[in-house]
Amino acid sequence: MIKLTAQQIFDKLLDEEKILSANGQIRFFLGDVDIIVKQKDVVGNIIQEWLGGWLRKREIEFDVSTNTQMPPDFFLNKKDRSRELLEVKAFNRNACPGFDIADFKMYSDESFISPISGCRLFNIGYDMDDNGNVTIKDLWLKKVWQITRSMDGWAINFKSKKAWCIKSARVFGTA
Repeated sequence: MIKLTAQQIFDKLLDEEKILSANGQIRFFLGDVDIIVKQKDVVGNIIQEWLGGWLRKREIEFDVSTNTQMPPDFFLNKKDRSRELLEVKAFNRNACPGFDIADFKMYSDESFISPISGCRLFNIGYDMDDNGNVTIKDLWLKKVWQITRSMDGWAINFKSKKAWCIKSARVFGTA
């Protein structure tokens, strides 16, 4: 197993794997039915799962978080889980990023006792056509503070439904 940083993985995906020119599809098999998934709302989770498979196939050291509701998605340093944390955020490139960065209370509480505030965000802008073909259009590696913005009366942008969630800014140059 080789140990890579988030930046090295980012560079490898862009430079060696040429991820921005790769094409894919999401297929589902159940019984004797085989379909190509054409619903965009599942693509982000599938891309995250694919990244884990890619890391495994390349024999890159990582652990997956057991708590899917808290960052990070991946620990890139198995011996020191306070360093090299990676969270995947994928969004439809033809729309505004609609993902929540984090639940504010969880994020503020955890920032005092663990290093999630230093987590790198792997931001993936994808496109899916009407035939279910998926392409990665853009890839960014950012820190939380690099993709947030302020809002009226607050230092950070929130949305409130059931909880206060930190929202991303339009830093990705989407349409």
